[in-house]
Amino acid sequence: MPEPPKKTKLRYNHPSSFSSLLLGGFLLVVIPLLGGMYNMSNQLERMSQEGRRSVKITEEATLISRQIAEATLSLQRAAGQYYVLGDPALLRRLEKSHLQFLNSVGTLREMPLETKQADMLDELETRESSLFHRLKTRRHTGAEGFEVFKSDFEHLHIAVSEMTD
Repeated sequence: MPEPPKKTKLRYNHPSSFSSLLLGGFLLVVIPLLGGMYNMSNQLERMSQEGRRSVKITEEATLISRQIAEATLSLQRAAGQYYVLGDPALLRRLEKSHLQFLNSVGTLREMPLETKQADMLDELETRESSLFHRLKTRRHTGAEGFEVFKSDFEHLHIAVSEMTD
């Protein structure tokens, strides 16, 4: 009769000492913790970079908003001087202020804006361009001629203020 096959026993090698068993358990617990810490460190670094980027964008937007406000004041001053003094050379200052305004608006337009902000910027640009063209084409000079534009400048300043808030 054939012999039944021999059963082989799987032998598990026990650690040779309690110290090696303790070390193995320690590594089993520590490795996932180290992986988690590494992952958390990467996420925190990514968040801090995004925070720095947001602060930089906000800083640039604030600076450009101030430039728009300054260009609006410059436009008002140049228009006032042009109308009161009637000097055609001052018309170039008016044009320069207008171009400064448009450049600042163009720079702000390149930034990531919400739809509402982009609409406000479009309205602001339209309002300023309309006012500039009326200032440039109106032929009545003098303080009385400039007074016609007082409410237009007030509305423009309000629109700039709303945009910067």
